[in-house]
Amino acid sequence: MKGLLVAVLGLGLLAGCQSTQEANEFAVAQTALAGSKAMQREVSKECANEMKVLGAEDIRMIAVLLDTTKSKALPLLCSRIVTAMANGDLTYQDYKAAQRGGLSPKVVRVMQGTN
Repeated sequence: MKGLLVAVLGLGLLAGCQSTQEANEFAVAQTALAGSKAMQREVSKECANEMKVLGAEDIRMIAVLLDTTKSKALPLLCSRIVTAMANGDLTYQDYKAAQRGGLSPKVVRVMQGTN
């Protein structure tokens, strides 16, 4: 689940190596998402496509966590996380915690759409 969350939170938009640069890139991505519903849709779609490399068991567990079907799990997860980033509900600190393996109750609520 750690790798899944890091991949989703990263959304392919955060490539920096230094923490200051990475934090700035996260802020830029968050601002871009907040200002464009089209960007949110595009990033959500890209995220779901990139997540297709996950194994069947991982996708099944995501579906269980999200209380949805396997076919809807990845698009739903990506949509919720992108929306949470755009709204500021997922922060850079959440992203960094996920990189370190921390899956907080807050992040689980975002994933489940109960935040």
